[in-house]
Amino acid sequence: MNRDNTGLTTVECLVALMVFTVGVLGAAATTALALRAEAAGERAATAARLAGTVLDSLRGAVDAQGGRCFGVASGSAMGSHGTAARWVVSPAGGGREVNLVLSFSSMGRVSAETAWTFIPCL
Repeated sequence: MNRDNTGLTTVECLVALMVFTVGVLGAAATTALALRAEAAGERAATAARLAGTVLDSLRGAVDAQGGRCFGVASGSAMGSHGTAARWVVSPAGGGREVNLVLSFSSMGRVSAETAWTFIPCL
């Protein structure tokens, strides 16, 4: 009797199904990680925009006062998505030093970034 088996056995089908399942689960985990990283990047970008807004406001206050330092003061601000900015202004020769601390949530924890700038004024 000639047995020409060209089909797959049940064991071969189960092994192929398990390999496929592992691949799909790996792809799903990678997608979830990518989505979390994208959201964290968006929050960091929002914090950077908030920092730019704060610093532009401080520079605008100096311009509005004719180059004088009267409008430059310490403070804080809240942005969207839970971002926050806190800045401390201190006198420096020929202007003011501004230390800006940004806080935002990133990958399940709160991150803080510090920036420093100098605003020339009288």
